[in-house]
Amino acid sequence: LIQTRDVDVCGDAEILPFASGSFTVILTQETLEHIRDPKSALAEMHRVLHERGVLYCQVPFIIGYHPGPTDFERWTREGIIELLRRAGFACEEVGISVGPATGCYRIAVEFWAVLLSCIWPGLYLPVKGLVALLLSPLKLLDPLMIRSSQADRIAGGYYVVARKICPKTHPSMS
Repeated sequence: LIQTRDVDVCGDAEILPFASGSFTVILTQETLEHIRDPKSALAEMHRVLHERGVLYCQVPFIIGYHPGPTDFERWTREGIIELLRRAGFACEEVGISVGPATGCYRIAVEFWAVLLSCIWPGLYLPVKGLVALLLSPLKLLDPLMIRSSQADRIAGGYYVVARKICPKTHPSMS
């Protein structure tokens, strides 16, 4: 671990170093896909959230493999809702955080970078950078495409605003 004066706490998402009910809001953005057991991490988030606390969760759907150092999962709209429901959260708002044009862009960049690196071995990263630059105007289509009823088919990712459900107020959670 690298520690700096800008970091107050460093810990494992599956075993959070905080007391139960410590937070009123938790923000997790594009991290659950990097956690070996996101169910355990969400159980810990539920534990450390104050009663009726809020979770903002953002996850990828259409994106290439990106280890940092690991990369395990992707979620559909229904998938992230169900994952959070099973972890004891009530989803209050769900939406597309990364649009379908960006989802397409992400895959196209990886496709061309991998393909062209077959021709020019060792040039994956430079080719990826060049292709990313050339295809970046595709992302400008997101505001148009996000209005489609079919946008979920290739959305880049989703966000969810969810509230902690407490067993005391919801007997079905016990």
